[in-house]
Amino acid sequence: MSILKFAVSIFCFLLLFISACDVEVQLSDVEWKNKENLKTDNLKYVTTFKIDSCEKITIRYHKKMSDPGNGIAPKTKEIRDKATISQLLQLIRALPDTGEIMKKPGDVSVLQVILTLNDNETEFFAFYGETIKTTDTSFYSKHPAEEKVIYNMLMKLLAE
Repeated sequence: MSILKFAVSIFCFLLLFISACDVEVQLSDVEWKNKENLKTDNLKYVTTFKIDSCEKITIRYHKKMSDPGNGIAPKTKEIRDKATISQLLQLIRALPDTGEIMKKPGDVSVLQVILTLNDNETEFFAFYGETIKTTDTSFYSKHPAEEKVIYNMLMKLLAE
């Protein structure tokens, strides 16, 4: 009987050991899939929408806010066309820097707008659903017309 107990103990130990190794591999896979998504962790949120100029705009779109945590890569587009950037910046500069309300969005879509400024510094802002999070981390109670125009323009560029 003691040999049977010993064999069962070794079997259980090996099963736990293999399971633990498998979990580590799964976590590494998720981290690898999210590597691109984690890049905004080092970026700072814009402090003003009064941006003079930038070299390029990168847009990243997730259908759901939970996508990065689930290893789902964003749809990404880089914009370098000077006329397009100029048009977007003109609209962005028209936005008020502060909003009037705080809210916690659900698992909505997220559109990140990453601005590479002329000094190679990068900043970003984001739309949650179709509403922009302002520089003071609030949202508008009365949405400026430019907000919808910017969102629609970015989504159209993303689709091209």
